[in-house]
Amino acid sequence: MTQRLSRSGPEVAVPPGALLGEGPRWDPVRRGLWWVDVSASVGQRDVPGTGTDHTHQLDISPSALLPCVDGGSG
Repeated sequence: MTQRLSRSGPEVAVPPGALLGEGPRWDPVRRGLWWVDVSASVGQRDVPGTGTDHTHQLDISPSALLPCVDGGSG
């Protein structure tokens, strides 16, 4: 029996709005997408499909974020 796979196009995970969005990283433990807006010095975590997002104003201009294993700020 042959099964046909449906193909769908790409989906927007996070609505546009960042000045310079960089460093996306999927966190399988927290089931969220981490990324930074370099120009605005903002760290962001979005949970696709839920509308939940967390914004963190940073004191530096980051190029990427990585969550700590213990959930702390590292």
